[in-house]
Parts: sequence; structure tokens; C-alpha cells
Amino acid sequence: MPRQKQLSIPWSHYQQAIFDWVKSGSGHALVNAVAGSGKTTTLKEMVSRIPVSKKIAVLAFNNHMASELRQKLPKRITVSTIHRMGMSVLIRYFRQTFQCNESKYHDLANEAIQQMLKLRLEWERDPELQDKEPIPPPQLNHPKKILARELEGTIRSFLKEVIHYLQITLTEPTPEGIKMLISHFGLESPKGTLLEWLLPWPEKILEHGRLVATENLNIGLDDLLWLPHVLNLQPKTKDWVLVDEAQDLSRAQLDLVLKLKGETGRMVFVGDEQQAIFGFAGSDAYSWERIREAILPTEFPLSITYRCPKTHANLAARIVPQLECRPEAPEGEVHVIHPASIKHQVRVGDLVLCRFTAPLISLCLKLVIQQGIQARVRGRDIGKMLAALVKDVADTFPENFRRDLRAYVEKRVKRYSEEGRESAIESLQDREAAIIACFQAFSDKCETISLFCKRLQELFDDEALQSEYVILATIHRSKGDEAERVFFLKSDCMPFLALAETRWQKQQEWNLLYVGLTRSRGSLFLVPMPMKPELLPALLEQPYGGMQLNGAPSGKPYPPKQEALSEDPATDPHLQHAVNTLHEILQKMLRELIETAQIYQVEFPELMKWVWPRLTAEFAPGQLAVVPPTPAVAQLPPLQTSQRSPVPLIRIGDVCRYRGPEGAMNVTCWGRDLQVLDIKGEVATVKTEKWIHPHEIEIHYLRKVQ
Repeated sequence: MPRQKQLSIPWSHYQQAIFDWVKSGSGHALVNAVAGSGKTTTLKEMVSRIPVSKKIAVLAFNNHMASELRQKLPKRITVSTIHRMGMSVLIRYFRQTFQCNESKYHDLANEAIQQMLKLRLEWERDPELQDKEPIPPPQLNHPKKILARELEGTIRSFLKEVIHYLQITLTEPTPEGIKMLISHFGLESPKGTLLEWLLPWPEKILEHGRLVATENLNIGLDDLLWLPHVLNLQPKTKDWVLVDEAQDLSRAQLDLVLKLKGETGRMVFVGDEQQAIFGFAGSDAYSWERIREAILPTEFPLSITYRCPKTHANLAARIVPQLECRPEAPEGEVHVIHPASIKHQVRVGDLVLCRFTAPLISLCLKLVIQQGIQARVRGRDIGKMLAALVKDVADTFPENFRRDLRAYVEKRVKRYSEEGRESAIESLQDREAAIIACFQAFSDKCETISLFCKRLQELFDDEALQSEYVILATIHRSKGDEAERVFFLKSDCMPFLALAETRWQKQQEWNLLYVGLTRSRGSLFLVPMPMKPELLPALLEQPYGGMQLNGAPSGKPYPPKQEALSEDPATDPHLQHAVNTLHEILQKMLRELIETAQIYQVEFPELMKWVWPRLTAEFAPGQLAVVPPTPAVAQLPPLQTSQRSPVPLIRIGDVCRYRGPEGAMNVTCWGRDLQVLDIKGEVATVKTEKWIHPHEIEIHYLRKVQ
């Protein structure tokens, strides 16, 4: 069979193994491609080695990536986003053109709220109905209009958010399913009887949404993935299906993609398991494992990065050990710089990254207003979200705006704190800081709130060319971007584990750090920006601006020194880094040992007599003094120093409490009584009246209630 012309490139042995499989292998493939490993080039070459008689589909993560692939592949290849593929399935089945309406479920939620208001009025007029239904409908007719409006907004936001997650996760719209989503994604929801009363409504709205789609051809964005599933529609199958960014597929996306292969089709999923960063938005945090289970693939690595210089690759390899640097890669530069110097160093063509939004907006305003440098922030939807918050808050503008915003935020922070939703607090406070930065910069030039919101949204532009602007982006928005020079703001906060409440959230924080470290082709500027200014001098002296690279789930040890970096060993940055790291480790060990002594009801010195010889067993004789254990302490149950938790102390059915170190995992459940439901390895599934859905917590942080 004739094939497309192949590229004459010296392929790596990793790439050649994939091409050989395409030519003579069978079944499906899963390609784990590190950042900058030439995924697009590899995909293009794979396509060229498939006979032209075969029907091929290449599916991209978003429109920008699809457009880029479309320009590089032959026209006979179907290149599409998965959402666009969903639209083609609906058109093929109904033989009609659909109207995509972004506000569809906003409108349906409003209709539901009007029905609730009628039910409330009927309930108030009918004593028999009050006896029959003791849980009243929400008081949407509250005499205080501001309270009625706030309740209406709460209900609308809840319904829209729940429906979004129900659709993209393919979760059954039962009360149990909705509670699971609230718990997993940390969704903002009403509490108590109001939540119980609202739980049946998402199912009603989804059914209404299905009828509106099938009868009026009116669909929302998530309908493009959800309707083919609930209507059991089959897309036109392909001989080959190649899927990019596979690690960020949602359940609904994967369900639709798998239907493309039919009985005999072959599938290739390409991605990087450790670039999965969109779990908060509904992407399946376990997409990689789910793909493995679905297609039983042959797995291939693409481990050589062609983007990163050696110094950057060495940093990234601390998180992703399989990442390799190409032999001819330049050395590259890593600098730690003062935050005040950024606006003088940055120039058009640079990429500025941050885990948070507010520092990016603040810097963007300084560049545009003070320096006259063209700059834009990626993420139009972020601008829309900030504008929506402004409109929710401001009854008067601009006189009392900051006071109203502060009151709004404080009220919700208190509520989120009571609910244990630390990540929601961080997100809200980040948005508040971003809005305040804009207010200080240009509110005096905006007579109305509409003008202020318009000016705010003009800072955001997803289409701005890097050759014409300084591009600022959250790490989430930067995936796929690269630049010769990259500035990494708030390096001292990375990885941001303080508010990661679940294991998958913790992993994705490490993934975000990995993505940020692999955007630069030449110079990487790390910019510590501590909350306490007095900490800045010390952070500027640290090798990586306070960034913590130890403790990555699969990271490499600190890279060996190649040469002395200082005349005095005491001022060597490598030694300083080692001392800082050791100090943190010892603090954690000390807390753990003290708690263990309390559990066994022994004095701390006695416990150390048992711990010390085991801790130093691997050292050569004579290097460390060993204190023999006393007979009493020697009878303690054998703790394994390789394990972080005394697992035998906790069993199914026990009542425990979480006492994790501050900043680790879910600190909000300190002191709560937790019922242990199951134990697997060092992870216990626990339940409490405070939580609707069982949670997983490392046994290391659990202590049995005495």
C-alpha cells in the first residue's frame, strides 16, 4: 500500500520502537511522552506509516492544538477535538444542525428556580402540604430581597456546577452520586435540609435538557459528550484513532473516544501521566489507569526532552525520573531573582508563569501601565469569572466596593472553613486579590461597574501572539506553551501542597511543578514572593528560590555536585539546601516519634533507645554511636523504619483522629473522630458525620483515640 512521505529525521530508539509497532504490531498502544519529547512530530510520523487506505482520526485536547495538528497532517486525516466529534455524532444521528447555547443550563436552572418559588408559595398557603412535606421549599420569596437574591444565586450556581460534573463524569444523577461529586471535587453546595431538598433537581433538569436537545436542537457544551452516552449513539468508526493529551480525558470524553474503534480499529493514546493537571475541572484523575483497563495496550515511553536544556531537565527529573535530556542539549540557565526586578527584566516574547492568578494580573498591570510593555494574561474564562464575582458583590461602585468585596469573601471563607474546604478558600482569596489589583489600577477611570468589568476582561486574551506580547499564564493555562525565557513567580510556594485535600490533588500539585519547570528552552528565572517580606533574603540565597523538590512521589535524589560553588563550604548553596531539607525532615520525624511515644505510653528517651540502633543499622560500625535498647522498650511491637506508620495499631472499626502536620493533606479534620471502614497498605478509608462521602487518609496521619 502507498504511504505518505516519511520524514528523514534521526529518530530516537524510543520513537523507532513506536514506528515499528505501527508497521508490524497489533492491538492498541499507550505512549507516555515526557514534556518536550516531540509528541506532535511523532504523531505525524506515525500517521505517515499507516497505509493511506486506512481511515484515521487524530483527536486533540482543544481547538488550538487541533488547528496546529490540522496544518501538519494530510487533509485526508480527520483532525478534531472530542467535543467537535460529539457534535458530528449528534448531526449524523438527527440529520439536523444543532444550536450550541452556552447559557442553556443557566436558563434551565432559572426555570427550575421559578418552579421552586411557586412550590414555596403553595407550601405556605397549604397547612396539609406542610404536614405532608416537613422540609420546606427554599424561601425564595424572603421579605428581604437581598437575602432572596443571594439564595437564588446560591441555588443557581449549585445546580449549574453539579450538572456540569454529572455530565462530564457520566455520574448517575442520584442523591448518592451528587454527594460523591460534592465530596470528590470540593463543590460549593448548600447544607442541611436545603441540600436534601435540592438533590432531586439536577436529574429533573438533565431530563429537561435532553428533551430540549432532541426536540428543539438546543445543546450546551457538555451535551456534546453527554448526549451520545445517554442516547447510546455510535460514531462512525475509524481504522486508526490517535488521541493526544490522554492524561486529561474526562470519563465522558473517554467513553466517546472508545466507541470510535469499532470491532477492528486500533487506538493510540499519547500523553504524559505526570502532566495530568485538570482534575479540578472534571478531567479524570485516573484517566491513564482507565485507558489501560479499557484497551490493554502495549506501552511505549518517549523519554527524551528536546525542549529543555540540561539544567532544567535535571530539575524536572527530580519529579519525573524517566525524563532524559538530549545529548547535544545546551547547558541552560537557572536564576533566582528579586520580585522587584521582574518588570525591568521581562520583555516581549517571554513567558511568565504562576500557580496563582493574582500575581500575574498585578504584574501585567505594572508592565502595561508603568513600563509601557504589551502584556496579556491567558484565560478569557478567568476574566469572565472575575467579572462575575465583581457583579455579585457590588451594589454600589466604586465607593463601597472594597468593603463589600471583603465582607463577601469573609462570609464565604468562614463557611468554607467550617466545611473543611481549604482549596475553595485559596481559590476565592486568589480571585479577591486579583480584583483588588485591578481596582487599584484603573477603577478611577471607570464610572460604572460594567466599564470596570470590561477593562478587567481586556487583560485576558487566549489568542495573543507570543511574538507581540509578554504572555502571563497560570501553569494550568501554559501547558503547550514554551519560550526561550520563562519567569516562574512564587517559586517558594511550589509545590503548593498545603491545601491539597486528597491524594490525587496532591499528585496534581507535583504535576503542576513539573509542567512549569519544562516550559523554557534556555533561561529559567525563579521568583520567590513570600507573604512575609522578611523571609525574602533567605529565599534569594536558596538554589531554587525556596522551591521544594524533595519528596516528589517518584523523584530523584538531589543531583550530585560537579564542582565547588563557594570557597567556604559553609556558604555552599548545595550544603545550605541539604541543611534546610534535613531540618524539615528532622522536624517531621520528631513530631512522629513524640506521638508514637504517647501511643505506646513510654518516655521519649526510652523510645529513642529502641529507635536509634534501627535508624543507624545501615551505617558502618564506628561511624555512629549505638545505644543498646533496654529490655522494656525492646518488647515493643516491631516498627519498620521503611514504613511511616504503625499500621498494626489501627484496625477496621477503630475510632481515630487525624493529626497531620500543618500544611499537609486535610488539616481541617484535626481532632475529628473518624470511623475506619477499610485499610489498604498505608491508606485507610474513613467516615465521619462531617463528611458525606468516605475519605482516604494516610494511616501515617491517623492516631487511634485512646
